[in-house]
Amino acid sequence: MKRRTLPTAVLLILPLTGCGGGSGDSSPSGTSYSFVTPPLNSARTYSETIVDNSNNAITLGFIDTVTTVNPDGSYVVLSEDPGHETVIVNGTNYSIVTEAEDFNNSGQESSYI
Repeated sequence: MKRRTLPTAVLLILPLTGCGGGSGDSSPSGTSYSFVTPPLNSARTYSETIVDNSNNAITLGFIDTVTTVNPDGSYVVLSEDPGHETVIVNGTNYSIVTEAEDFNNSGQESSYI
């Protein structure tokens, strides 16, 4: 008795050839949005956890506050730990350094002090 495996395989593959859909255009679709400068004096609060080589979890928090908004849409953010806390683990000091960050009108950081 001969088995007919080839025709069965062809019948199983034929329905799959119609899948895939689309027009063949692989360009991504979506909507792009213009950057919106954050309002003056707005603040974002962050918390980060660092794990050192000894598996100690060090949690630090900081706040970014918009201190200047320029007419061209650029702005300045002050990043700081309001409590100026230092965490010391195994002789290493962990703290947030206060810095001012300049951003262009596209929200890209251009410099920091």
